[in-house]
Amino acid sequence: MRSSLKCLICLFLVAFLLISDSVLPDSTVILSSTSAPIHVVPQAAQTAVGTWVPAGNLADGRHGHTATLLSDGRILIVGGLQEPTVGSPALASAEIYAPVSGTWSATGSLSSGRIDHTATLLPNGAVLVAGGMDGYAGSTLASVEIYDPVSGIWSSAPSLSVPRRGHSATRLADGRVLVTGGRFSTSPSDVHASAEIFDPLTGSWSSTGSLSTPREGHSATLLIDGRVLVVNGYYLGWLASAEVYDPEIGAWSHIADPLSCHGVVHTATRMSEGQVLVVGGACGSGTPGIRDDAEIYDPAISAWSATSALPSVREAHTATLLPNGMVLVVGGDNGDAPRYDSALIYDAASGIWSPTASLATGRRSHTATLLPNGTVLVVGGWGDDSTYLQSAELWSRFRMFLPLTFRNSGL
Repeated sequence: MRSSLKCLICLFLVAFLLISDSVLPDSTVILSSTSAPIHVVPQAAQTAVGTWVPAGNLADGRHGHTATLLSDGRILIVGGLQEPTVGSPALASAEIYAPVSGTWSATGSLSSGRIDHTATLLPNGAVLVAGGMDGYAGSTLASVEIYDPVSGIWSSAPSLSVPRRGHSATRLADGRVLVTGGRFSTSPSDVHASAEIFDPLTGSWSSTGSLSTPREGHSATLLIDGRVLVVNGYYLGWLASAEVYDPEIGAWSHIADPLSCHGVVHTATRMSEGQVLVVGGACGSGTPGIRDDAEIYDPAISAWSATSALPSVREAHTATLLPNGMVLVVGGDNGDAPRYDSALIYDAASGIWSPTASLATGRRSHTATLLPNGTVLVVGGWGDDSTYLQSAELWSRFRMFLPLTFRNSGL
């Protein structure tokens, strides 16, 4: 009876600590065998908030892949490049990570290997993969495939109106998918201003309003009111402009320019209150072009405001909104090796960056996915020495140690 009571109390307290962000922000929970059975180490006493643990290895190292959280909580990894040499074909393989078991497994392969494509979860749970390239310095694709997570099989869908890579794909509030911009050849001017919409109910594409400025490598963020914010990118130079798409009228409008040029490989994250945090990026060649700027777009007043800069310049990182409203920024680099193994947390309330635990392996151009339990899965990417990584790592805010002996606890 006493043993059962101990376990029940322990489980209750752990659950309470995990869900009580406002009560115990960023703490380490230690259940010990001493006379003090529960010990909480406050943030100030820790060298870094959070921890990373290995999450297994992909069958294939990947860079330029996509990661999609499926409706059942699994993560679908698709395509990418395995060899960093001209002429290397893109991967057609796909893999699934199951958070419950912490294991990877193969699933059906694409009919065409691709890199720099987009992958979008549809309302029915299927995944729409569009465009990309068929290899390193390869041909740009217009083809589209749809993944059925129940059968694990891909099927062909109607193609895009034009080939695209470096484009964006945004699921609108009504379930349709807006595909915007991108490049269609190696010529500097061959960048799209056009946009098109996929309707999953009819399985067809239709054209919509064009951007005022052609762009590739931009970010596209669904705003809380259903519009889409597109920021920066590249067209005959690094862009420092932004536009907003209104799906009600199918048209784009130019808005005030961002305060800084974030060019390409920046991140744009919609925060809990609806503002968008834009971080880092590349606005020029080499290390001098990498940015440390961060700024916030407020759609309610259509205005930009500066926030604290990153501790150092960063590009090709990821940024993930956490359940507590903070933003986790992981990896990237300064335009050269070594890749960053560092990670940062942005506090939207204070506008301050703070360090969290470092990755085991530095990486750029990886993916980061928020899992249903609040942890973040980081997969693949580009490591040092031009290696494309197989490894995955899992970040959690809490570090827990559970030697549940309760000696001298008085229970």
